Amino acid sequence: MFGFRPSSLIGPNHSQAGLSMHHLPGKRPESPGILWHPRQLRRTLGRTDNQGPAPAPARLHGYQPETRTMRCRQHALIMLTLILSGTAAGQVALPSPQPADRATVRTTLGRVELLIDTPELAQSRASLVDHSPGKAPTPQPSLTITDRVILKADAGVVAAMRDAGYDVLPAPAGYVVVTTSSVAEASALVDQLADVAGVSRAAVEMRTPAVERTPLDDPFYANAWHLFNEDNAGNDINAEAAWDLGVTGAGVNIGIVDGGTWTAHPDLAGKHMGAGSQSGGLSSHATSVAGVAVASGNNQEGAAGIAYGSTFSRLYFSPSGDPVFNANTFTFRNDINDIKNNSWGPNDTGFLWSISPIETDALREAVTTGRDGKGTIFVWAGGNGSTNDRVEYDPYAASVYTIAIGAITTLGRRASYSERGSALMAVTYSDGDGRGIVAPRIPTSNNPANYTFNFGGTSSASPLAAGAIALCLEANPDLTWRDVQQLIVETAKPVDTSDPDWTTNGAGLSINHNYGFGQLDAAAMVAAAKNWTPVAPSTFLDAGMVTVNHPIPDNDPAGFSASIDIPEHMTVEQVAIDVDAHGTYIGDLQITLTSPDGTDSIIATQHFNSVDVIDHTFYSVRHWGEDAAGTWTLNIADLAADDTHTFDSFALRFYGTELVCHADQDNDGAVTASDFEAWMLNFANGDMQADVNGDGVLNAADFPAWIAAFNEGC
Repeated sequence: MFGFRPSSLIGPNHSQAGLSMHHLPGKRPESPGILWHPRQLRRTLGRTDNQGPAPAPARLHGYQPETRTMRCRQHALIMLTLILSGTAAGQVALPSPQPADRATVRTTLGRVELLIDTPELAQSRASLVDHSPGKAPTPQPSLTITDRVILKADAGVVAAMRDAGYDVLPAPAGYVVVTTSSVAEASALVDQLADVAGVSRAAVEMRTPAVERTPLDDPFYANAWHLFNEDNAGNDINAEAAWDLGVTGAGVNIGIVDGGTWTAHPDLAGKHMGAGSQSGGLSSHATSVAGVAVASGNNQEGAAGIAYGSTFSRLYFSPSGDPVFNANTFTFRNDINDIKNNSWGPNDTGFLWSISPIETDALREAVTTGRDGKGTIFVWAGGNGSTNDRVEYDPYAASVYTIAIGAITTLGRRASYSERGSALMAVTYSDGDGRGIVAPRIPTSNNPANYTFNFGGTSSASPLAAGAIALCLEANPDLTWRDVQQLIVETAKPVDTSDPDWTTNGAGLSINHNYGFGQLDAAAMVAAAKNWTPVAPSTFLDAGMVTVNHPIPDNDPAGFSASIDIPEHMTVEQVAIDVDAHGTYIGDLQITLTSPDGTDSIIATQHFNSVDVIDHTFYSVRHWGEDAAGTWTLNIADLAADDTHTFDSFALRFYGTELVCHADQDNDGAVTASDFEAWMLNFANGDMQADVNGDGVLNAADFPAWIAAFNEGC
């Protein structure tokens, strides 16, 4: 699911194979594959921990060890072991890889069991092992494994790599890229590095393709109904009312991460921010995406973007899934790129995709350092996989650092292609029910038109959301990336209210797997931005792993449940759920997380997926505002016959803020009559703890606010 990138970036041996991501590690603290949490890994020199010899390199099918290059590289690898260990006891002879049908390799997408076509080359097609006897295997997406090691280590280890003769280049987020001579050597090197002190993360680069999230090809009406819907009143993003508040997105720059926007288009001319742009090719898809967000208004040309006062940058993602390329884009010129729109992602086929550590770290760096520390805002198309895919299966759209946007139609209901999910933040308008989106395009010899009237998909919904956020940043440039997420949660409004999935979570927020928190209202967003109180500082809680090791009843909707008790109080924003299960057809499984308040997050549903392992991190925003304290329950149900599965383990991680009890003015952990006296004392002393209504000043309004807080309790 990664789309176009410049052909000059694809190596001569580039190969894209078809395979699935059936081992989906990558983010679990205990995962041995991607080395996410170095504090949990052995880091001893010379393996003096009595754990036996260092792990042998992966056994790769078709490997030919008798080349001169490989003999030299094996010698260099042995020398590297000596350099890193510093003692003769640290010598670990590198066994010659032997032919094998299968090899388990530490890759940037996790520790996976692969069949590799040509491991002696710098790039090879690879496929994942499928163990599903009960049903026909599902088609596998393409995968490429390379000779590059993505390494995060201290300076001594990096210097030792260079001393051993490897080509070492810097990469984003504190990583380096180590180029070896073959896939086989890269795998062997990563195994050698696994227990070396000073190594945080080391993995062989594996690439999964990405595609632009393109619309359906249906005939549509040529009008900008998504901005002002005269035929179906109220079913639009309320752009005109937002503009009436005096904002057009001026002073805000949106990076269009795509296949290359045509900057000379008449409706985009003069809006290109060259200093914030990368070099590359052109794409009509990218041009349409940019137009939905920022096309010029009042210029007697085409149709206006919602943020027609904003500028844009031309940025690129890697269609072959190069994690270093994508990480560079995520961190590129975030002093200029206030928002980065991403109308692309992994193929919408129902596979549980993974994201590499370098990409995750790059996103984290961008929201931490971008916009002078306020954070670059990442908006992501939620995906066009309909009911066979979910937002949670896409680790880019589902990330805590991004905003996943789904699509609704001119009738205000879920577009047939738009994915459901517990990680879906909100929805906005795109094609469907007979109407499409008017947007700029690149003319061709077959179609010389400068505009399309049938743009759509979540590719169009995402830049509409990005443009609405640009209006908010003009109204209040001090909004942080977390402020923007909270603002969306608070201002999104229910749509298609007859949908039975609408419910209220423990914090009183309306939520729906089809619509997230609801449809975006640009005017409500801008009004809130103008009078925004910043969110409290973030906090993080790792609740640890629960070992389950229990069979899941076959063809039984009751499933099997495991629970964890959380003693700590905090206000939840997002929950990460690491799930480990195995069997023979994971598409049979439905997985549901239930909070202490009784809120359900369905994070996986029955669908076509014949792979045999779940080792994946799911995310949910449905518990936003709830207290983390209490019993959380994870249920896995097998909804079809023939295949059997085991629930191995799960872990929960919470992102949010410290729980503030405004009524507890004496901070004794209880709400009692003595808190009234404490409130009066705090008020008299000018202590802002007495600012119970949170308006930033101490005044008479804080007294009824304290009474309300006291009655509500904590």
